[in-house]
Amino acid sequence: MEKHPHSRLTVSEYRHFGLSFGLGMLILTLIGWWKGFPPTVMWVTAGLWLYHWIGGILWPKGLWITQWIASRLWDVLSHLISTIVLGTLFYLILTPLFILLRLFGQDHVHKNTGEWQDFSPKENDLKRMQRWF
Repeated sequence: MEKHPHSRLTVSEYRHFGLSFGLGMLILTLIGWWKGFPPTVMWVTAGLWLYHWIGGILWPKGLWITQWIASRLWDVLSHLISTIVLGTLFYLILTPLFILLRLFGQDHVHKNTGEWQDFSPKENDLKRMQRWF
């Protein structure tokens, strides 16, 4: 039988999640109040703030569903954001840089032969690798 999703975290971790997530919702509520957001947004953020703070204090394990949803949402967002950021870095910065380097005669890929390099017996001693620190 599969373990229940909330059995993998401790009560202290759920309490920390509830209070920190609730703090985030409190900040969003205050920003919404300051900027004049619609009442629906204010009610949702205030409700999530109270739910997580009260739940974090009185019944931390009751927050397992929102912690599970938040962790799944974070998994999806982290995958998307890292793909977009790294793709942008590669195609907008590294590719033009490498094209310019090749145009100016600095081709480091073809310079490197990729052959096996011999090391002296002193550099290749296994005892050197046993205790690095």
